[in-house]
Amino acid sequence: MDAEKRQRQLEKLIEYILGRNPYEFGLVPDRDGFVKIKELIKAINEEEHFRHIRRSHIDELLITLSDPIVEIKDIFIRAAKREDLPPWVIPERLPKILYSAVKESAYPHVIENGLSPSFNDRVILSSDMDLMVRIGKRIASDPVILHVNVEQAEKEGVLITQCGDSIFLSKIIPPDCFSGPPLSKMKKPVKRPNAHKKIERPVPGGDVNLGDVVQERPAISIQEKKDRDSWKNNKKRIRRQKEKNWFV
Repeated sequence: MDAEKRQRQLEKLIEYILGRNPYEFGLVPDRDGFVKIKELIKAINEEEHFRHIRRSHIDELLITLSDPIVEIKDIFIRAAKREDLPPWVIPERLPKILYSAVKESAYPHVIENGLSPSFNDRVILSSDMDLMVRIGKRIASDPVILHVNVEQAEKEGVLITQCGDSIFLSKIIPPDCFSGPPLSKMKKPVKRPNAHKKIERPVPGGDVNLGDVVQERPAISIQEKKDRDSWKNNKKRIRRQKEKNWFV
């Protein structure tokens, strides 16, 4: 495939994602239609023929187009034409179960405090488990998938809006409105021994922690020092006597 054809395909993909159906790719634009550029690139990289795409490819594409298809502001990007974007709506009927994803490291906090926005200004939910796993893998290699009880959330006054076919949004999901795997089954980080850990020597006159005391050679008693010096002197005397006998 030549470079020109690849650029045309990338142009069409970006135009479709940002201008027509970002929710199909698990992206949620803000009220002005912007998404983070890095999130767009992650979504593009999940497509079979676009795994190599980087920010430089988007910049190069914009240079070659006489009529730009996107607008970039700082770290955000949006479609130049957004008339076909699906609106946010309050659905008449919601699925019984929606899914969400969190990092494993954040899971204990989420269990205690509930789901709140992290990488978006709303909690992202989906009726499609596969799509939620796809979204979750953008924030962690092994995300924790949560099952949200929609009926319970509605009883607690949670407002859930819908975007596109299978993306739903909420400001928060209380802790008693979702379920997930038990914490006991979560992976525990392996503690690696620190070979370069500094062992502090006890300060004279201070409190001594026996675990921090470095084992040192025990002090030599006065008698042991005398015996050692005597042995050295005897050894020298015997050597001098041998030398004297040799030259006689």
